[in-house]
Amino acid sequence: MATKRYLHEWENPNVFAVNKLAGRTPAIGYDSLLEQQADKQSNKLNLNGEWHFKWLRGLSGFDKDQAVNEEASGWDTIQVPGVWELQGYGKPYYLAFDYPLALSKSKRRIPEIDPTQNEVGIYTREFTVPAHWQQKKVYVFFGAVKSAFHLYINKQLVGYSQGSMTPAEFEITKYLVPGKTE
Repeated sequence: MATKRYLHEWENPNVFAVNKLAGRTPAIGYDSLLEQQADKQSNKLNLNGEWHFKWLRGLSGFDKDQAVNEEASGWDTIQVPGVWELQGYGKPYYLAFDYPLALSKSKRRIPEIDPTQNEVGIYTREFTVPAHWQQKKVYVFFGAVKSAFHLYINKQLVGYSQGSMTPAEFEITKYLVPGKTE
């Protein structure tokens, strides 16, 4: 029996994660009791806020490697966390009513996704890693992403996660550089 080949991870029912850490309760340590008492977390960098964003309906002409290298200065901006359908992109839908247009409902075609209807959002943001993190392991935590994503740092693929609105965490230490990171 021939094994079916998939173009994308999100089409393959056997792939839900690449380099994603096992689920756990997120906990961020303090460097001292005084830091904890003052509720100052020097080991946490909040990346919420304004991000550069590019939205596409359909995968025609979409190349994730090209998108990673594309200059984002001309892109729109979007608030993170947030739902892009509520910020002017695509059309909101309620999943208890029906599946999104991109998903096949035919039993013979599951898990087929119509590439002309599949929406893609590309997010990018620069940040600076605090200098005192030089000797520490660094992780990035996503509280909820709908429904699958690839994580790139400094144009290098870190990993992949799939699962609508489920947490995802990756160790990113080896992808960071002094100064600005994106």
